[in-house]
Amino acid sequence: MQASRPATFIRKSSVPALKAKICRSRVLIKGLPGFFRQAFLTHFPMHLKLYTDLGLRVLMVVARLKPDERITLPELAQRLNCSQNHVTKVANNMVRLGWLVTARGRNGGMRLALAADEYRIGDVVRTLEGNEPLINCAEPPCPFCRQCALAGLLDEAREAFYQTLNQETLASIVNPQRTVSMLASILPSKAKAGKREEATA
Repeated sequence: MQASRPATFIRKSSVPALKAKICRSRVLIKGLPGFFRQAFLTHFPMHLKLYTDLGLRVLMVVARLKPDERITLPELAQRLNCSQNHVTKVANNMVRLGWLVTARGRNGGMRLALAADEYRIGDVVRTLEGNEPLINCAEPPCPFCRQCALAGLLDEAREAFYQTLNQETLASIVNPQRTVSMLASILPSKAKAGKREEATA
């Protein structure tokens, strides 16, 4: 009878090396020990909350308005193909945050409270996502609680995610020229990767 393999823990001294692997995307995840690979894929937010997604779209629509233009909630919901109730909830929160300002009356509606280049995307996403822990070590009780560095590692990875997003502003992501240049930098690399896969097949 083979002896069971001991549980694999990540020592604090190995965290920097592991972080470096995470920055190398899929290569890192494949290289993680089984338990940590599963935990990373299960708990790390690989996509944004729907609330955050809608919030970003609201800001992008409003950012494209002319300086003297405003938009109403029904118009915003129509442009986003979304329920007006959902849009209203997001927009009202943004007014409270000081991101949007509203005006009443015949020509009333919403507009940005600040210049579009003052909205850092990482800060926007961080606020909309909230600060909930990525994993809950207490529910259900984890047998590795206080014996691994996974929770801290995920927090640091999330922070790196926000810092990367902070390299862009609301102004830059709604700029058509910026969008074209970003797509141009992504699409050729994907095309080359596809050709390499075909060549090796």
